[in-house]
Amino acid sequence: MQRCQSDQTGTKLELDEHTVQSSCGGYTRKVWLIKGPQEEEHPLCVFLDGEFYIERVGALPILERLQQSPKLPSMSYLFVSYEDAAARQKDLICNPQYSKFIAEDLVHWAKQQIPTLRDRKHVLCGVSLSGLMSGYTTIHYPEVFSFSLCQSGSFWWKHEWFAEQVRSVSPIRGRFWFGVGDKETEEQVSHPPTLYQEISQISGVQKAAQLFSKLGAEVHYHLYSGGHEAEPWREELAEAVEWLLS
Repeated sequence: MQRCQSDQTGTKLELDEHTVQSSCGGYTRKVWLIKGPQEEEHPLCVFLDGEFYIERVGALPILERLQQSPKLPSMSYLFVSYEDAAARQKDLICNPQYSKFIAEDLVHWAKQQIPTLRDRKHVLCGVSLSGLMSGYTTIHYPEVFSFSLCQSGSFWWKHEWFAEQVRSVSPIRGRFWFGVGDKETEEQVSHPPTLYQEISQISGVQKAAQLFSKLGAEVHYHLYSGGHEAEPWREELAEAVEWLLS
């Protein structure tokens, strides 16, 4: 285990670095853990694309400020490495094995590190492809995750197939934040090495938000001014977490 503090954020939050292996042996991922209170039961907030949230979005000072809010419960935080671009495109496109790794292996491991974690009603966060994965995993593991943050989620990926997946597990419970930028309008775009985007990011997010709401979920759709970039994701992060949990 390596303990490190993110100097560029200027926060007091300490990141404990670990390596976690899946029960099936298919995944070995680096994670960074911030432990919540040891004396009271509390939820776990999992961030996919962990390096991106720590280094680009700058999540740590935002989370530190949120912990001072009387509206929110204290939480533990777990940031999961995406490993590399190839793994990211394989893991995060609604991969059921990776989803199981997140909802079962990682949450179980975190519970071993922090016995005061509650058994259910955790939070799952993601951006772009991991935003898609956040929504997918939450609907398939409602007994684990009740709150899902989907920032510019790539719901354009096999959007008709994804809609059938959502309908197959309806009614949908839980709360979902769907954010997307008004400039995310590109269509017919390739994303090397393997992905092709037929419809725009904004269209995919709109369709997903409408479908989730129709099937029973509590949904907040946030159309922000901007594109597929870190700054607006940073700006909406605090508001999104507060809405999901307050």
